[in-house]
Amino acid sequence: MAIQGDLLKLMRLDFVEAKADAPSIIFVDELDSFGNRESFDHDNKSYFTQMVHAFLECLDGADVREGVVVIGATNNPSDIDPAIRRAGRLDKQFAIPLPGANDQIGW
Repeated sequence: MAIQGDLLKLMRLDFVEAKADAPSIIFVDELDSFGNRESFDHDNKSYFTQMVHAFLECLDGADVREGVVVIGATNNPSDIDPAIRRAGRLDKQFAIPLPGANDQIGW
């Protein structure tokens, strides 16, 4: 099991590698898994707050991420920390509804 320091190191490394391989895309699935710092309970607050802060550091500065597009997906956008959705980070949102019975897959 990885400890928090390892997770933070690997997350930062992903951004460094994406920049080195630019143009590139970083896709973060289940973006809400970072959580919202306002709703963390006392027991795990420090751990999860550090995770959110590290992710925010990776997102900050378009010049630092030049050539790197970051895309996140979630089923629960209201559970994403507002700072992650702030202008200049992941501020553009697109809702993709579930397909209906008459929809066709356009592969």
